[in-house]
Amino acid sequence: MKLIIVSSFFVCLFLLGCTEEEQVVHYKVPKERHEEKLPQQQGSVQMQQVPRLSEQTAQFNQPQWEVPDVWIEEPLGSMRKGSFSVKKENLEAEITVLAFPGDVGGDLANINRWAGQIDAPLLESEEDLKKLQTIDVDGYKGLWIRLVGPSQEILAVIVSKDGDSWFFKMMGDAEIVTAEEDNFRAFVKSVRF
Repeated sequence: MKLIIVSSFFVCLFLLGCTEEEQVVHYKVPKERHEEKLPQQQGSVQMQQVPRLSEQTAQFNQPQWEVPDVWIEEPLGSMRKGSFSVKKENLEAEITVLAFPGDVGGDLANINRWAGQIDAPLLESEEDLKKLQTIDVDGYKGLWIRLVGPSQEILAVIVSKDGDSWFFKMMGDAEIVTAEEDNFRAFVKSVRF
């Protein structure tokens, strides 16, 4: 008898559940626009956006320089004036030369953006910029920057030339960047704008 009551109960539930018709509902949702953002280290900044940057950088003259024999010339991108790599065993570093109109956010912001790329400590203030070494680049004063992360290192020089910014940067495995420091320094000193 209990079996009949329990069975009847489940049959009633089944029939009640089947009485309502399920309806498929359609929604139209406008497509969202997402700007892809690079992950940032806390406190770091992204490079200031400059309209029509590629067209503006294309107008900069190509400097002359002496490239170390061990560096390999790489294809240029839309804004690169120079692109090289250096490899030793399983170690690698990339050397780039970029030119931008204006100060593209300022030296402190650019250095801290680079520091974020390799998880290196950030500079805290404009006062820290005054402590950096300088290097002569074809008669212009350049800031010599060394950033050290857990496994990678950056050597860079920022030159302000006629109100525009030139970035000379070597980034890669710490061991090869350290080994190539003299070559990088000679390369930057050989630049003729």
